[in-house]
Amino acid sequence: MSSLEAYDWHLTGYARCSVAAVAGVGTLPEYRRLGLLRTAMTMLFAEMRQKGQPVAALYASQAAIYRRYGYSEMPGAQQYSVDPLD
Repeated sequence: MSSLEAYDWHLTGYARCSVAAVAGVGTLPEYRRLGLLRTAMTMLFAEMRQKGQPVAALYASQAAIYRRYGYSEMPGAQQYSVDPLD
């Protein structure tokens, strides 16, 4: 049992870029190492290609895990923090 969510999003700046904002990624411990998340990511990337979304943005607590799926840290990205009481 794995899950992930992807939301349509746009980056703006010098140009507008269609993005899949990925969140809620996880697999229950007893289902890990079965390729479920890899399958879900592969399906997500195929759907992104159909929608014309060249970028997937993922905020992860353990970024190294997602490098195998093609994610990397974005140099120069703005960092922010949110007060959980807000």
